[in-house]
Amino acid sequence: MRLTDRFTMILRALNPDTYPRLCAELSVKQALVQAAFTFLVFVILMAVLFIPAAVAGAHTLTERLGAFKEFKLGGEYAADRITLMQSPLIVIDLSANATLTDERVLITNEGVLWRYLPLGESLLPWSDLDARNPPPGLFTALFIFLLPSIIVWTALFHLVKYVVLIALFALLATLIPHAFRFKLSPVNAVKIALFSSTVLMLELPLFPFWRHGIITLGVYTLFVALGVLLVGDRKIAKRGPWH
Repeated sequence: MRLTDRFTMILRALNPDTYPRLCAELSVKQALVQAAFTFLVFVILMAVLFIPAAVAGAHTLTERLGAFKEFKLGGEYAADRITLMQSPLIVIDLSANATLTDERVLITNEGVLWRYLPLGESLLPWSDLDARNPPPGLFTALFIFLLPSIIVWTALFHLVKYVVLIALFALLATLIPHAFRFKLSPVNAVKIALFSSTVLMLELPLFPFWRHGIITLGVYTLFVALGVLLVGDRKIAKRGPWH
């Protein structure tokens, strides 16, 4: 399949009316490869869109730090722990022996501690940082350093989530229709779950700015249901001897 055809397939998968034809045209293996291609494209889009989100986040962080008029080098502040941002999680923790746990950035008595890779940490000591007058572009650079970790973990988390959801909905699309006298082969149920996952994966490029996965999950459920109705066949009840 040509690259242009794969991009066209992404658009076709956003229309459940095309599912009967897609089920006839593609094997399960081809549908799986197409879903993997869609995931890769959306992860790349997410990575690109994270850049303006990082710049905006750096600007917000600079403004919020500037609001702390009592904040001085060495961590002199009335409260021990203050959350500056929720996403990514950036916290001021002036307690003794503060260490990174769930935070992406932790401002401690020693300096600014951040996780720049899934297993890597770095410390910018107070001697190199004026919290009231940070060097131009400092927090933008910090957010850029955070991007690899954010992108990798976000992609891995969503990959596992999609695998579980596709398997679950393929199983449900196989079992539930029989209760309503619909005939749908397990093969087509898997294909429908894979085609419909395109709308589920739309949350990836939207992730830097919009995080409401429950909505895409609801649309995914609707697409799978429509796919079952369009691809499946209504069973004909067997007639008894007196009919």
